[in-house]
Amino acid sequence: MSMTLDQALLGVELESGRTYRCRVGSVRVELRVFPAGEPLDLTADTMLDPWTDLPRPQPVKRGHVRQGVLPLPDVPIIPLEDDQE
Repeated sequence: MSMTLDQALLGVELESGRTYRCRVGSVRVELRVFPAGEPLDLTADTMLDPWTDLPRPQPVKRGHVRQGVLPLPDVPIIPLEDDQE
């Protein structure tokens, strides 16, 4: 039976404001304890792994490319400073 991290930490006395580091198997783990009531902002340094494999998109329509010459765009009419009144 596997245990979640919060279940494993229930019996551990953690001090507010401390950071605990240890090695679990071949990975290093860091646990930061925030003071109670402090808003938790995990957006700054949290890196999330993708949790699902998205399917490859299916082609909807094929397009055929023909080489050609595009027409030049219309020349814009820029009024002179004297014309602006």
